[in-house]
Amino acid sequence: MNPNPNISPWLYQLKRTRPVDIISGDLTTDIVVVGGGISGIMTAYFLLKHTNREITLVEGSKVAHGATGHNAGQIVSEFERPFTDLVREYGLQKAVDAEENTLYSWVLLDEIYAEAKLQTPLSSFMGYNGYKHRAHVVDALKANLLRQYAGTVTNPVYIAKEWLLRNKLPEEFKDLFQTVPQSDILSLLETENTEYICATALKKGCVNSALLSEEIVGYLLATFKARFRLFEHTSVALASLNKDNVNLAVMTNRKDGNPEEGYQMHCNQVILCTNGFERIRIKNNSGDEIDAKFHHMVNGDIGYMAAYIEDLNHPPTALGYYDQDETDSVNIDAYNDIPYVYKTRRPYELEKNEMHNLICIGGPEQQVAETQDYDRYAPFIKEKGEIIDDFVRKNVLNHKDKTLEYKFKWHGIMCYTPSNMRVVGSEPKNPLLYYNLGCNGVGIMTSIFGGYKIAKMFVGEKFAPSIFDPKK
Repeated sequence: MNPNPNISPWLYQLKRTRPVDIISGDLTTDIVVVGGGISGIMTAYFLLKHTNREITLVEGSKVAHGATGHNAGQIVSEFERPFTDLVREYGLQKAVDAEENTLYSWVLLDEIYAEAKLQTPLSSFMGYNGYKHRAHVVDALKANLLRQYAGTVTNPVYIAKEWLLRNKLPEEFKDLFQTVPQSDILSLLETENTEYICATALKKGCVNSALLSEEIVGYLLATFKARFRLFEHTSVALASLNKDNVNLAVMTNRKDGNPEEGYQMHCNQVILCTNGFERIRIKNNSGDEIDAKFHHMVNGDIGYMAAYIEDLNHPPTALGYYDQDETDSVNIDAYNDIPYVYKTRRPYELEKNEMHNLICIGGPEQQVAETQDYDRYAPFIKEKGEIIDDFVRKNVLNHKDKTLEYKFKWHGIMCYTPSNMRVVGSEPKNPLLYYNLGCNGVGIMTSIFGGYKIAKMFVGEKFAPSIFDPKK
C-alpha cells in the first residue's frame, strides 16, 4: 500500500536526483529564508540575483512538497477578493498598483525561464471566469470603470445578449463590455450550462510548480555555489531577534529513526516564507512583542482537487466558475464563504512518451484550526470528491452521463491572511524579520513579485505604501 495516499500529479512527475542535505552543525550566514516552497525559492532566487549576500534556505520537509506540490498548478493574475472591494478598503491607487505588480510577475517569470534556461513546461493563455448572477456582472463592470478612471488596463467582459434583453445595466457601463450570443460565452467556458450569462477574460497559465521549484533550486545550487546553501528536513523552532542580528534555533527532522538534533543558525536577517510557521516562536529582544500577532497572521484551509486524463486534442486552458447565490450587491464576507470551482487543462506525460491532456478540477475546501494541524498524509475525503463529481456532470462538456476515472485525487493546505492578501516586507517591530507569505489560493504570481520586492528592498529601492505591507 502506498504510505502516502496524497500524491498530486506534480509530485508524481518529480523525479529527484539531488541528494537531501540536512544541517549537521551550527553555522553563520547573511540571510536565512525559511520555507522551500515556491515563495521561499523565488525569494532566494531574487536575493542571489540582485545582491551579493550569502543565502541559506531551510525547509522542514523536502523542497516543493508542501502547498507548492499540492495545488492545482494554475497561474492567475488576480486575487481572492474583488477589485472593487480592494478599492473600498485601500483606495484606488493601491488597488491598481497591486494588480499591475502582479501582472509584472509574468515578465519576471519569463526572465527567470530565459536566465536559468528552464525546461519545466509552462503554458500561458487567455483564461476565463464565468458568472451566473447580475451581482457579479455589475461588480466586474464597476471594476472596469475604476480601472478606466485610473488609466490602467481593463479586463474584457462578455455579456450574453439574451440576458441583456431582459436586464438593464446602468448607462455608465455601456463601453465596458461586449455583447455576444450566450452560445459564445458557453463556448469560452467549455460548458452547456445555460445559467452562465457572463465571462471575463484575463491572462492565466499552467505549470507544475513543484517541478519548477526543483529546477530553480538546481540552477541556484549550480550557479551560486559560494553563496547558496539548502537544508531540508530542517525546521526553525525559535527566532530570536536582536538589534543587529538574528539567532535561529533549528531542529533536524530525521526519518531514519535517529533522534532530532538541534543547532544554531546566526544571521543578519530572516525571511519567513512558510505556511507551517505556527511551529516557529519569535522572541523580539529589541522591541515590542511579535509572537502573538504573528501566530494570528494566517488561517488554513485544505483545498481538494482531482484530475482525469483525455486525449491530447485541446489546447491548455484555465477556467473559473462562480456559483454564488444572487444578491443585489457583492459582500466580501459572503463572496468568500461561497466556493467557486476551477478547471485547468494542460499536456501531461503520465508515463514515458505517453502524452495526454490532464484535466484538473478543484474548489472544495475545509477549514483547519491551525495550519500545523493539517495532515498531508490524510486520505481524500469522499464528500469532497462528490462535490467535484457533481460539478463535472453539470458543467463539463461530454461528462453528463459518464463516471469519471480520476488518475489523481489530492489535497493541500492553503494559507489565508485576515485581509486575504499576501504579506510582503519587513516586520514594523523589528526590521530584521521579513515576510513573503499568505498564498490566499493564488500564490504563484504574488510569490514571484514578493521575492522580487524583498530583494530590491535589500539593495535600497524604495516602494510606495502597498496592500501587501505588514500591518503595524
